[in-house]
Amino acid sequence: MNCSVEDCEREARNGGMCWTHRKRQQRGRSLLAPIRQYDPRETLERAGRDLADADTSEEADAEFERRRKRLAMAALRFALRKRRPQCPRTR
Repeated sequence: MNCSVEDCEREARNGGMCWTHRKRQQRGRSLLAPIRQYDPRETLERAGRDLADADTSEEADAEFERRRKRLAMAALRFALRKRRPQCPRTR
């Protein structure tokens, strides 16, 4: 069974909606806003660029640490991402 929200093809869970739309409803957000696709590689690259651009002065230590942690989490998510199954090779 698919999600009850218009144009959503995701599998329905509790309450007849997919996980994303259920969470949006609980948080009082719009159900019709597009669902952003998560790309772990893009997130990792962006986090790396942000850390490289960070100010390394002592006054900016908290910002640098926040960006470092963001890069570490992006790297972990990239490493643990679900890989698509390989197509069998034909010879």
